[in-house]
Amino acid sequence: MATAPGAAEIETANLKARPAVETVRDGAWLASYPWDRTKRATLIQSLAPLDIDDAAARIGRLAGLNRRRSLPPIFRITPFAGPLIETALDTMAWSRCEESLTLVRGLDEAPFDIGASFRRFAPTDKDWIKAQGALHRLGFAETYRYHYRRGQDQ
Repeated sequence: MATAPGAAEIETANLKARPAVETVRDGAWLASYPWDRTKRATLIQSLAPLDIDDAAARIGRLAGLNRRRSLPPIFRITPFAGPLIETALDTMAWSRCEESLTLVRGLDEAPFDIGASFRRFAPTDKDWIKAQGALHRLGFAETYRYHYRRGQDQ
């Protein structure tokens, strides 16, 4: 039986699973903007618990980037967000919106052939656009215009 991945491996996998079109870094903090707009993907997070200097200003700056993109600012608290970051968020009157629990298991224990279930799509691939439209309940043309325009604007 394989050892379950730790927090660093989970965060690395999360960041690689949804490659961002744009990533804004501020020290070990980041705001990522992938092609899709899921809450888990378009968020702000710290990747180092000791990188806490000027937390309130950094939170404000990165939250402003989300607002300029018409995205709600969401700060993801992980084991890498030090307690002073949570204190800063509380002081700034941020509220908890959705707590989640991450469950993991070794891929070598998966009951299916992982290689056969994976396909990398180009952002302009029609099958990818259809899947994104279904996820966001948008029509093909609307999804294509949204993703194509964003891709060209970057």
